[in-house]
Amino acid sequence: MVKRSHARFALTAKAEQREHGVNACISTPLKAKALKAILTQQIQQTASLVPSQAAFLQQEPVSIETKQAPAILLAEDNPINALIATTMLEHLPYRIDQACNGREAFNKATHYPYHLILMDINMPDMDGFSTTQAIRDWENANGLAPTPIIALTANALKDDREKCLAAGLNDYLAKPVKKDEMLKTIQQWLEQSPLNQKAKLQLFTEIA
Repeated sequence: MVKRSHARFALTAKAEQREHGVNACISTPLKAKALKAILTQQIQQTASLVPSQAAFLQQEPVSIETKQAPAILLAEDNPINALIATTMLEHLPYRIDQACNGREAFNKATHYPYHLILMDINMPDMDGFSTTQAIRDWENANGLAPTPIIALTANALKDDREKCLAAGLNDYLAKPVKKDEMLKTIQQWLEQSPLNQKAKLQLFTEIA
């Protein structure tokens, strides 16, 4: 009887969590293995299937409205690295969206006007270089200004920056990324983001 009562309580607790928008829970003290498992599970559940790149290249341009919530896209397949990065960025006045592979990143980047994209280079399915090239092709096809894309790479070779620039990325950060370095680089490119430039132009026009 005790076991059955406990089971009913557990089911009720899960139902209440879902009712309040909680997808999962984990007990403390936190263990790295358990945290990684639950993050991986949640990312896999929210990942969506993406049609071919050619289909996206034929779509109409997205409507860039300044009233839409300003957001940054983080493309990172490692859930621990994604958690670390989002923690570093949590105080920025931008929503942080996540993609766990290149196809999902391409899907999101072509459906929402992001102010900036953080692109992991070594991702499954489509790596960061291929994903960036696909995004650039889509922007060119739709007459859109290029979104700043910053590479996140575990490599720290001398020619990495040149390789990233040649692939259409604007800059790169070597892993493990330091918080001060990441925020400085992001701030620099957010100031140059086409969406922020457009918002400034509209503001000046309204003042005039």
